[in-house]
Amino acid sequence: TGIGFSLPAIVRPDGIPLEDDTTFPGWRDANLPAIAETTFPWPAVFENDANIQAFAHVSWGPWDPRTLLAAITVGSGGGAGIVGNGRILRGAKGAAGEVGHLRVVEQGQRCECGNRGCLQTIASIDRVLQRIRRAKRLPQPPTLAEVVEWAHRRDAQVLRVLDDVGSAMGRALASLVTLLNPEVVVLAGPFAAIGSTVIDPITRSLMRTAHPAVGPTTPVVMSQLGERSEALGAASLALARSLA
Repeated sequence: TGIGFSLPAIVRPDGIPLEDDTTFPGWRDANLPAIAETTFPWPAVFENDANIQAFAHVSWGPWDPRTLLAAITVGSGGGAGIVGNGRILRGAKGAAGEVGHLRVVEQGQRCECGNRGCLQTIASIDRVLQRIRRAKRLPQPPTLAEVVEWAHRRDAQVLRVLDDVGSAMGRALASLVTLLNPEVVVLAGPFAAIGSTVIDPITRSLMRTAHPAVGPTTPVVMSQLGERSEALGAASLALARSLA
């Protein structure tokens, strides 16, 4: 028995949010496991949301737990979770897989991390909705449901924006695929419901940019877990920790 928490922030292996993360500056060095210990009667585990999603796909998805898998959240800026042999690959400080902060545009827009041209400045849901607002000359940003509907209707202005976003994501994923050579890349997150309209430009860009030994042979697929992936991953991780 246990509780799993999914956080949209870099989390150290000991469950404490990374001190240099800009997402939750008020949580720097907050000892969340110690706080949870005095609050809940069960052990608690804290993990980055992308890592949680990746763990969900080898726990509940069609892949063997030993699969080397990368799961990227499409629309949240591009955080990637990486799992292999049933374990999350976190890196020394828990910051592995921060694909959203790979530079995909030289001298691009400034990112919250302080650099310019990060994938997050192009592929985060807020930036995408703003681009679609400008492309369609709307008085305010559309809803995600409207974007999904327009994409399925093959709206030319929306397709151009999504093609640009997918191409940028593919370039960033090409670096990840070339370095790690995962067996599969799973797309999850807000824009996953758009389907092939996002997958196709990502796949084309990845194949064009990644090392030819891995780009054409790395499948890019949509998550089958939908909005449940984080809840399922958090539950699986908490159970795994309690049985360890």
